[in-house]
Amino acid sequence: MQAAKIRKSNSRIFTFNKIPMKLFLFSLFIPCYFSSQINVNDADLPVSGQSYYYTSILNPVFDATQTGPNFSWDISNLDYSSQDSVNTVTVSSTPIAYQFFFNNPLLYSDYLATYAQQAEDISAMGTIEVSERYDYYKVSNTSFSVVGFGANVNGVPASVKYDVIDQIFPLPLVYGFSDSTTSNYLTTIPSLGSYGQWIDRKIEVDGWGQLYTPYSSFDVIRLKTTLYQEDTVFIDQFGIGSSFDRPILTIYEWYANGEGVPVLVVKMQAGIIIEMKYLDQLHVSKPNVEDLNFRYYPNPVNDFIFFETNLRDPKLLKIYNIEGALIEQMKYENKVFLGHLKKGFYLLRIYGNEKSLSKLIVKN
Repeated sequence: MQAAKIRKSNSRIFTFNKIPMKLFLFSLFIPCYFSSQINVNDADLPVSGQSYYYTSILNPVFDATQTGPNFSWDISNLDYSSQDSVNTVTVSSTPIAYQFFFNNPLLYSDYLATYAQQAEDISAMGTIEVSERYDYYKVSNTSFSVVGFGANVNGVPASVKYDVIDQIFPLPLVYGFSDSTTSNYLTTIPSLGSYGQWIDRKIEVDGWGQLYTPYSSFDVIRLKTTLYQEDTVFIDQFGIGSSFDRPILTIYEWYANGEGVPVLVVKMQAGIIIEMKYLDQLHVSKPNVEDLNFRYYPNPVNDFIFFETNLRDPKLLKIYNIEGALIEQMKYENKVFLGHLKKGFYLLRIYGNEKSLSKLIVKN
């Protein structure tokens, strides 16, 4: 009986071996081909002197949480609204007063920046205004980081290095990697006191596959960043300080080899997409959609908030709390009373006939 079992087993092996060797070897490589995935290294990140064009999605109906290995993301049918550019410049072309820490290889070699990029202004608690700002980035073969910024801080030019450098992510960027980093800076504000910020990042490379945009298709790897930020202000005259947490920001970025910047960026707060844009070519003509200029003030707000927008026929205002729950909705007016709201962060969304705009506010 035992011999019979052995002969039967050998018979199966003999049948298997009848498969032509070339076909068998080829079949081994088929799974490897379809399961291939990209990694991101320093050659795939920005360099100085480049302009990258982004196009914003008009109504971002998209579930950014969907991801995984060998995944397919398709936004090719979504409409766009406007276009802007990301411009990288050499460190030496930025204001001299900004360069002290970032163009000084003898004294601050760890902070020697690869390129600079204009960044958003900061307004903190009505007492700190950071304007005309440049962020300084460092790209190496092991990491991608922000080493500091230069700006006019309450009207005085300043070079501000991070006491702990803000590592955006390590390199190479590979699927399945996760990490947490902490960074901070503290700078003196002339005749006032000091201002600082603490930044915590949690990153996860949670997907790879194919991305289809209205512009092109890409082999991509997907990075999820959860960003926690706390602002701190200390006023010397009164010997007091205070701090507040900014709303938690979740950033999804899709990277492709050789593109320099993410080919798709989605930013979310309180479960709501506040920005969605994809890498594009420069449009020869502007899209047939008006540019959505929007101002709102004051922020933080005590009682009334005022709006100025060229959004066509604004009709409705909705107010969401930081958890994304709808608090109330009302007819849109240029002046809205918010004095009844509790202190905290809120997302205001204004709806027109074809578009909507979202802005984050602080209620005192």
